[in-house]
Amino acid sequence: MEAQVMKAKLLCLGARTPEGLKESLLDIQNPGRQKRAGLGYGVYADVEDEKGTEFTVNIDAFSLFAPTSPIVMDGDPNNLRFFEIETGEQLGTGTVVKKPTWINEKLTSGKTAGQVIQPHSPNDLTTLISSGTRCSLFDTGEQCLFCSLDGKGVVPKSEEDIEEALGIALSRNSEYRLISSSSFSRNPREVLRKIETIKKRFPNLVIALETVPFGDKRMYQEAKTAGADAMMMNLECYSDEARRRLCPGKSKIDKKEYFDGFEESVKVFGPSNTTSCLIVGMEPVESSMAGVRALIEAGVVPEVIPWRANLPEGTSLPNWMLPTNPIDLVRVQVVAETEMSKKELLPNAGCLRCGMCQIAQRNFRRKIEFVKLG
Repeated sequence: MEAQVMKAKLLCLGARTPEGLKESLLDIQNPGRQKRAGLGYGVYADVEDEKGTEFTVNIDAFSLFAPTSPIVMDGDPNNLRFFEIETGEQLGTGTVVKKPTWINEKLTSGKTAGQVIQPHSPNDLTTLISSGTRCSLFDTGEQCLFCSLDGKGVVPKSEEDIEEALGIALSRNSEYRLISSSSFSRNPREVLRKIETIKKRFPNLVIALETVPFGDKRMYQEAKTAGADAMMMNLECYSDEARRRLCPGKSKIDKKEYFDGFEESVKVFGPSNTTSCLIVGMEPVESSMAGVRALIEAGVVPEVIPWRANLPEGTSLPNWMLPTNPIDLVRVQVVAETEMSKKELLPNAGCLRCGMCQIAQRNFRRKIEFVKLG
């Protein structure tokens, strides 16, 4: 199995994992058992396939689809093994990515640092910087159908908590970058004020703001002045039908408004500093490819990711919501890599710097050829 396909399968289909190993992995990487949105809830591991290609991957071990995966993951956190069920072939080995010890340090409020900010990779932190503990679309019942960010199990955090936790994290690793989510608000001036406060205290901290397009174009310059270095505005799907069906709240901001926002963001933040997620598997693959091309033409770096069925408790999965086809993920990524190269766009911002959830060539530590798809 090619390394790119193996990673795509671990991302899309996951791995059947014994319950005891699941608990051990959670103890290491998510001791607070915080439910995280979509791809944020998985097993982060360094993997080497049987041909010696190495990659870091966010493995689906907990979603509704993982128990039916064609791949089994067993062993222990320091010696993971991956097998293909149909053939019994060993595909590779791996080691879980250890979380830093600072996440267990207590803050003045009594919370732990890891309850306030989460390390998503060796150099990336994330936190919800707006008020509340969940996306506000849950309050109106208009949340995206694939979202699990319902706030359950998430500890409320104050500005003081965030600053104190960042101080602890940055004292251990000055290279950390912050991805700050602002929930669903088109005029998040309170969020920009918080970013300004954080940037004044930590002037070298690179901050990517995850939000929806602003209602006022002047706010992009305000965001940059406040201290944001990059923007993440996730379109999720490209087809209007899929956006209406899957994102009842977000789709009220039509696609033209997104692309108007992209245009202004690229003007203010420069090339390669605006990104947008496209979730493969939520619409026909041709539509995802068209979305990738449109984003790149607008100067936006596409984040090509699968969807993951980590849904809130009690949520039933519609029978049409199937796992992302790993080969479709590869096909869309091929388009993204090819078109980005033509436009000289670089993965400088947001989640793309990590690479755990992407299958681009740069995310493999031995040069690989893209899979031939006939």
